[in-house]
Amino acid sequence: MKKKGETILGVLFVVWFIGTLIGTLIVSRSEELKWLIPVLFGQMFFICGAFGAYSIYKQEKKLPWIGGVLMAIGAGALTYGFANHFGSDETRTTMEKLFPILFGVVFLGVGLCGLIGTVTYKKRREGACLTPVEGTCIGFEETLISGRLMRSAVFQYTWNGEQYTVNSGTFTKAFPNFGSGTKVGEVRTLYIDENNPDSFYEPKSGRAIRIILYVLFTLFALAGAAILYLCSTGVIR
Repeated sequence: MKKKGETILGVLFVVWFIGTLIGTLIVSRSEELKWLIPVLFGQMFFICGAFGAYSIYKQEKKLPWIGGVLMAIGAGALTYGFANHFGSDETRTTMEKLFPILFGVVFLGVGLCGLIGTVTYKKRREGACLTPVEGTCIGFEETLISGRLMRSAVFQYTWNGEQYTVNSGTFTKAFPNFGSGTKVGEVRTLYIDENNPDSFYEPKSGRAIRIILYVLFTLFALAGAAILYLCSTGVIR
């Protein structure tokens, strides 16, 4: 029943996402409706952020900061769209001047916070998980994240005579043996936290994802810095 509900929710999410893109294309061709473009993008960012934050919180029991950032960007775009259309001439003029600067600050902030967060998370895990154990992949768990079916490897290992079955927490697309080449029955060296044996660090896991995040957040930061530079030189007004 739970699986069926998640599938229906995923289908609705995809339909909504495609509908938003089609709606954006339609209103972009109408001078009277162009003001809806930032509104449509705003609600898309806000809902994607909320959906992603909920999905990750359900798995990891902690709120991801990136979800809050996406929701903030969405709220800002919604505010800009409505204020620019319904506000006074003075409000519109002020919004038009501030929007490029705020856009650059958001991109730069997301990029820098993302880079710092990715690096510190890896260092924190390496520092806490120091004891090696042999873990066997016994299967995969699947979940919906932002409307996409993802999977993560489940490892089983023994520490101090007690057996632990732990989800790796690294989600990849739901295809067989996707992501780090993990296979059922494969034995890997895991590093556990002796104070919290349910927590482990596996060096091979998530390496490709971290590289993608480094590149993505670096591009965000460079784009934000470029926008702010162009604003300061008067190229963007």
